[in-house]
Amino acid sequence: MTFRSFVEHYEEDRRSRIKDSTWESKEHIIRTKLLPYFGKLKMSSITPQQIVRWQNELINYRDKDASGQTHPQRFNILLIVLTEGKSYCPLFSRNLLIFLAPQVGWS
Repeated sequence: MTFRSFVEHYEEDRRSRIKDSTWESKEHIIRTKLLPYFGKLKMSSITPQQIVRWQNELINYRDKDASGQTHPQRFNILLIVLTEGKSYCPLFSRNLLIFLAPQVGWS
């Protein structure tokens, strides 16, 4: 399953559970920052190295309207989507979630 396909399932499952304004914010980040980079990748093939490259590209590219909170918000949405992905993709990398856990303070 590709990241793009998973996002479609994620939207079907989650959109009705959150406020419209919250979904619109998430959807904007997913559409403009996550899908262009991860969309064609299989969920099971996303590696920590790809996430680090994506993070570095975001850090090095500054949107003229980006605030200091924008990058962490983008990362958190990626983390939420990938964490949900493990229930849909049995081959989803456990190592990837282990890599991500310390970055958001998971034990």
